[in-house]
Amino acid sequence: MNKIPFLLFLLFLTVEIFALPVAPSLEVWEKRPGKVYPITVEYPPENSKIGEGAKGIFIFGKTMGPGLLTINGQKIDLYPTGAYLGYVPVKPGKNELVLEYSSGDKTYQAVRNIEVQGIDKDQYFKTPHLLEGSAFPRGDSELSNTSEITFKVEASPYHKVTVSLPPLFDEMELEEEVLNPNIYKKTVVLGEDKILKSDKKPIYRIYTYGGKYKDKISAEGKIKILPENEIVKPAKVRGQNLRLRLQSNKSGGYDYQTRVFNTVLTEGKVNGFYKVILDDNKIGYLDQTLLDTKKKVSLPRNIIWQVDTQEDDNKTTIIIKNTERISFSTSQTDQSFGIILYNTQAINTFNRDVKTKLVSGLDYEVLSPTTKKITARFQNGKRLRGFNYRYEENNLIFELFTSRDFEFTSTLPLKKLRVVLDPGHSPKRSVPYDGAVGPSGLLEYEMNYKIALAVKKELEKYGALVFLTKDDKETLGLSDRTYRAGLFNPDLFLSLHLNALPDSINPLKRELGFSFYYYYQQGIPLAKAMEKSFSKNIGLPDNGYYQADFAVVRGMPQVPALLIESLYMMVPWQEELLKRQRFIDLLASTIAEGVLYFENPKWAQKNIPLQMESRRKNLEETILKAEDINSNEKR
Repeated sequence: MNKIPFLLFLLFLTVEIFALPVAPSLEVWEKRPGKVYPITVEYPPENSKIGEGAKGIFIFGKTMGPGLLTINGQKIDLYPTGAYLGYVPVKPGKNELVLEYSSGDKTYQAVRNIEVQGIDKDQYFKTPHLLEGSAFPRGDSELSNTSEITFKVEASPYHKVTVSLPPLFDEMELEEEVLNPNIYKKTVVLGEDKILKSDKKPIYRIYTYGGKYKDKISAEGKIKILPENEIVKPAKVRGQNLRLRLQSNKSGGYDYQTRVFNTVLTEGKVNGFYKVILDDNKIGYLDQTLLDTKKKVSLPRNIIWQVDTQEDDNKTTIIIKNTERISFSTSQTDQSFGIILYNTQAINTFNRDVKTKLVSGLDYEVLSPTTKKITARFQNGKRLRGFNYRYEENNLIFELFTSRDFEFTSTLPLKKLRVVLDPGHSPKRSVPYDGAVGPSGLLEYEMNYKIALAVKKELEKYGALVFLTKDDKETLGLSDRTYRAGLFNPDLFLSLHLNALPDSINPLKRELGFSFYYYYQQGIPLAKAMEKSFSKNIGLPDNGYYQADFAVVRGMPQVPALLIESLYMMVPWQEELLKRQRFIDLLASTIAEGVLYFENPKWAQKNIPLQMESRRKNLEETILKAEDINSNEKR
């Protein structure tokens, strides 16, 4: 056989197999609406970078209809609409996800390229290595000579690993974790004679257990070790109204109740985060960039010289007149609102006999020599709707809001209730989108606005006054949304969203449905009322309600504020629900019912089962059990 034509044939075959077209997404096929693409991938975007450590990634999009779909040879379930949601394994580095779709006698192929950041640790650790970036500390640390220090690094398993911190010590052997032999660590107390005033980077080394040296790395951060009496010192806060982190890292979460002002007491730092001590019961962390530790300062010695109160309609104002600005925490229960004041020596005048529509009296407690607490007790049957706070010079002012005297009637059970609806996300019709996307290319911002209009219409039937933070053409920042909401002087704030998962989470192993998120405690009863309504009316899994640090609910302390995730639009059959106006109407009536349960429970208890239960049953028959969107009908 002639070799040249045969080699050309093989070359042609290779090009046919491997030069596959990139699977298009909404950005592409929206520009060419007349063209039908056999395979689309809406997520992940082409050439997207996936976080380090991902072992798998979900992928979703659409084909032309029923048939057989595989991704890298793995069979993926197709829904009757042609939409799919799969989860496929990936490895560090560049990955080609090859999609093959067969419909009848035709087969189509496409590819989606992604990159998983990081290295393949299994391959990397086959030879003795220390993992760059894993050594303690990753940020600069300033520690006491009497405190515990945990040296830690990630390395190839079953080797000898040491750490050196010259001139204090050389080659201290670390211990392997039993359940995770890639982690080596040791916790020590260096002792009173160990001082390191010029900061140094620890050096980690790895040897075979036969004693042969193989590799070394330095930590990214430096360590300074000082006497205990030099570690504890005041520091000036850069900025005002800062929030403490719960741990010494950027993913440690925030303390929801505490705000930091002026000067604070620090006790060293770990990985670039200073430990902040407000009192024995309130400890947190601030990024080193938020504190000035070089200037010599003193802690506030605040004196509260007077506490005044004022009443205006549904608002009680507590004015705490201080000699200095101080850090504080708040605490809430159903019957009270507490203000904990740090670095405060004493209070001069205090009137306990305060009476307003909301408050039945004030209490004063001495929690420690420098920590005081003022508690506002509520009148029986009264509920804190929300609060605001601010400093005017050194005076700390809290505004406590209770419900207005609504003119609810039997025919208008939400008469004059002022509700702000925030349609989540802004218009962006190219990757990366602002918000989630569905398998067939629905964009979250469009659907949120459509749902908001339906909710507005439903609430207005009951007499509510409804304001939307934006329309579907506006791009608006999160703080601008809450600013606009505040101008409306609302009684309630609802941010409307549709959910998605982080890209390395397997969606096929989870029950995906609705969920609710609040920031301040006054949002909990609203979350419970909304969960009750969704559980009764929507045929989706109940994923619960949670406290979360979302800016739109954090920015509305003056009212009950809730972020609603109605469903997961990445799930094909749930995305299909959004295409039915009847389901949009069901969502609207469900959200309105949640508001009714929260605001006017007596009317809701008497009327809702008659008005909305029958509507739900009709919608179930026409929507939730429709053959073309039932999750049990996928093939």
